[in-house]
Amino acid sequence: VLCIQTHGSLLNWQPHVHALVTDGGFRPDGTFVSMPAHSTEVLTEAFRRAVLKMFVDRELFEPDVADQMLDWMHSGFSVHDGVWLDKVDSSLEDVAAGRATAKADMIDFIKSIGDRGRRANPGFLVFPQNGEALLSNPAYRAIINGFGKEGLLYGETGPDQPNAPAEVAESVALLRTLVAEGKPVLTIEYLEKPAEIDAARAEIAGYGFVPHFGDRMLGSMRIGDYAAATPTTTPTTSPTTTTAKTSFGAGDRAGSKSPRDEAGETNRNWIILLAAAMLLAALGAMWKIAARR
Repeated sequence: VLCIQTHGSLLNWQPHVHALVTDGGFRPDGTFVSMPAHSTEVLTEAFRRAVLKMFVDRELFEPDVADQMLDWMHSGFSVHDGVWLDKVDSSLEDVAAGRATAKADMIDFIKSIGDRGRRANPGFLVFPQNGEALLSNPAYRAIINGFGKEGLLYGETGPDQPNAPAEVAESVALLRTLVAEGKPVLTIEYLEKPAEIDAARAEIAGYGFVPHFGDRMLGSMRIGDYAAATPTTTPTTSPTTTTAKTSFGAGDRAGSKSPRDEAGETNRNWIILLAAAMLLAALGAMWKIAARR
């Protein structure tokens, strides 16, 4: 699974690719061979060398350029190994439904995931989302590396509706136990209005948590906290014709493309091709490591 991101942390033009890849490879007969133990550092280096070699083989780089890039302090490649666990709060619903062991069962389940991942890679990270009532258990806090919280301030009773102050205070107290132990709490609020976003950001940061704002349907990713402006259509009339112009200046003629649009489309096509090539290189590098085992 590939996600193309065209900007860096400073919102500069920096096209790069995020990829979800399997931890192993398939044999010709279709059986999957997993890597029982691996190092993210080894995988990062293997990925980097495979991509640079591919560029040299395709005569996109000169060999000396690739050699120079191997000396860079920040390679531009990284491999993350961890899990983000949603629906942890379902255990609380099960308790309410009469299954008294549901909370303990959930903690044991998350512990088994963490133990298995850390046997393969000591740096394996476990981030549950929601269900902060479990944080009252010190053993549970010891298992996880951080926490994700949806709708700390808004959304319990409906979109953009503030949560009850007592509920917010209870959640904040539990989440702060994790922050006190040096572990991050990442929050997301599904808000649209800039004034509400600004106020929520200040309040969440004041608790020591990391705020983020997005769209609940997850159909798009915001650059910054605010929702993108919606294109508006303004009719303009003349004695003989009626046309419509968008606020983004897309042009008067249906289907027309500006030079900037065409250049952007060309860039996107190149990025997609590059992403596919990088994924193939990454899978090839991982398969070679798995085959050696």
